[in-house]
Amino acid sequence: MNLLRAVYKMTTAPSELAKDGGEKEDEELDADDEEEHEDELEEETRDERFDAIVQDLHSRVSTQELNQRFGRLLANISTSDDDDGQEVYLTLVRGEELAAEEFAACFEIMKKNMMQLYKSSTMGWTSRERMAELKEPGLIYILIKSSPPQQPTTSSPLGFASFMATWENDEPVVYCYELQLPPQLRGKGLGRRVLEIIETVGASVGLPKCMLTVFSANPAYEFYTRMGYTPTDFSPEPTVLRNKVLPPSYWILEKTLTPTSI
Repeated sequence: MNLLRAVYKMTTAPSELAKDGGEKEDEELDADDEEEHEDELEEETRDERFDAIVQDLHSRVSTQELNQRFGRLLANISTSDDDDGQEVYLTLVRGEELAAEEFAACFEIMKKNMMQLYKSSTMGWTSRERMAELKEPGLIYILIKSSPPQQPTTSSPLGFASFMATWENDEPVVYCYELQLPPQLRGKGLGRRVLEIIETVGASVGLPKCMLTVFSANPAYEFYTRMGYTPTDFSPEPTVLRNKVLPPSYWILEKTLTPTSI
């Protein structure tokens, strides 16, 4: 075989050899281009599919449709006892459809829980900015109330969570914006259950991750790590000093979701 190859080289003109090699290189380049094009098409199709999912939850689904699609999740974990033996109930509401008194109650809960943490962080606290965040378009609220949602009279929320389907760092995610419980509702498994609802909503529509932001000084950081959350690649990093390591002001955490159906 080597002898035949040597004879071929001796009897073949250099131009023919160059032509033959060039054709092979062109074929290889064409194959590479085709494979790259297929990868790009696959990525575009994936992004279009996720964008449709994000847009659906972000703005197209009404409060009524949300509760029809995901109400079974709320029914499964609808009650928990507070210190007075009072039952609490969960309901889904689009942020744009919150009643004024519901929004005001949510803001006050968030203010009591978070104002000092904001003030001691690099972000600082202004009521105007925090209110604007709570009104961000596309947010879905989980309200925790003392009366069933079927009752005609509305009670003020005792606690709440908010989340959104969105793109974060070029990734489609369900992002937990707030999880706010008053002291009397903590330590009863309610926070875990509410976060699991958010994760299940995201997983059921095909979103691959849940993300959230938490202050390093917030005791809830330990809760989120127990729930399987870890810092993202783009989360602020600790500052390494000579004698110690200082955590960042806040962490951006993520958790990979397992696809599920409701």
